[in-house]
Amino acid sequence: MQTRCQGLSTNIDARMASISWKELPSAFRDAIRIVRTLGCNFIWIDSFCIVQDDTDDWRTQSVSMSQVYSSAYLNLAMSALPNIHGRLFRDCHRASHD
Repeated sequence: MQTRCQGLSTNIDARMASISWKELPSAFRDAIRIVRTLGCNFIWIDSFCIVQDDTDDWRTQSVSMSQVYSSAYLNLAMSALPNIHGRLFRDCHRASHD
């Protein structure tokens, strides 16, 4: 399923120029906040960094994915989220131990 925030062949030039903060899903904004807090200058988000509707770009980029992830300072997996609009962090409430 394609979403407005993905890098597609029809919007790649616009995505390379800028991406509106308000347009980003909550999970991506959370990830960017973490990266900025850690002082990192770069973030790899697959749906932006790989043109989603371009089979040739997928083939080219997928070959280097193990290098991208193994060389990363930090990897964030958002696999517990139902979709990209969920929040990366949840409120935690400590149980009282009376």
